[in-house]
Amino acid sequence: MPTLLNTVAAVVDALTNAPPGSTIYLDLHSPDTPEGAFGRLVTPRHIRDITLVGRVSGSERTTFQSILGDDLTEFSFVSMGVRGPKVEGQSPGVGRFDRCEGLQFRDFRVDGVDRSPQGLTIGTCRDVVIEDCEFVNCFHGLVGDPVNGIVVKNCDFHEIRCDGLHGAWEAVRIEGCDFHDFHPEGDVGNTGDHSDAIQFYCNNVTPDDWDNGTNPVGFEVLDCRIWRGTNPEASQGVFFRQTSGMPFQDVTIRDVGVFGGMVRSISMGDSVPTSTLVIDRCEVCSWSDGDAENIAGIWQPNYEDGDQGVYQITNCAAQAFQNSDGVPEGCELLPSDLTREQVLERQAAWMAAHPR
Repeated sequence: MPTLLNTVAAVVDALTNAPPGSTIYLDLHSPDTPEGAFGRLVTPRHIRDITLVGRVSGSERTTFQSILGDDLTEFSFVSMGVRGPKVEGQSPGVGRFDRCEGLQFRDFRVDGVDRSPQGLTIGTCRDVVIEDCEFVNCFHGLVGDPVNGIVVKNCDFHEIRCDGLHGAWEAVRIEGCDFHDFHPEGDVGNTGDHSDAIQFYCNNVTPDDWDNGTNPVGFEVLDCRIWRGTNPEASQGVFFRQTSGMPFQDVTIRDVGVFGGMVRSISMGDSVPTSTLVIDRCEVCSWSDGDAENIAGIWQPNYEDGDQGVYQITNCAAQAFQNSDGVPEGCELLPSDLTREQVLERQAAWMAAHPR
């Protein structure tokens, strides 16, 4: 039986002295805090090829108040989590990682408690895997600027205030994830929170941040389910927002359902002027709540100069196909006046066809 460490001090000491290839095991509870959580972990820098493994027992798991890591390589966090509200004077997130390569989070729970902190922030990182994880009660669940190479698979984002995940990313695969029960505040979509399940953009980066030195390449959003749940406010679904003159390139959105969302349920805006966009086997629909803007649409880019790229929208159902020349062949135009009950029926059918 391996030794189970139960304090942050012991973890830092082990990380400092462990050779590459080591696995460090943690106990379920810690005397660091009255609640039994570990305290705030700041990993030593330049650690390589280490796996940190916690314990899970029923609804309990090894939990830190926050984790910060810089300059880590091939570092894995398994069966643990972070939990804590935003602390003034500290990092705005309960987990922040900068200049890392080969980070992995598996069976990792991020709980912001009161929707004030960011969840995980991944900055200037490469080759990140986030699998079988949960993001709950955060302002944003997962944030990254920039990230080159990231897989987010089989994760659950819920009770989020604003965005499930957003960032300046490339070489991305979001697969098998659920986004639901978001709680945007204020004048939602205007001066208040502008909530998105998934949002990609090019803010805060330059062409040099991308591998080809010009613009981000390679996006897959696959088998994702996005629904309003108990939240009375609608959010957007999958939203690409091109800024800084760096258009997204090679985008595939397939088997994505958005139910009860805003008008831009799947939207490329003006994001893909010179490349390939595939939207296939997707369904988006909503009810009006007295607001026609909740008619759910699929938006392809629109350009006056004719520089349209190659766009394929196939086998989709939506209440609107914006910037398209009519309804794309093989797609279904849904009624604009669907009731909440009708949308929930379609949602139930989609869930049954795309189980978890």
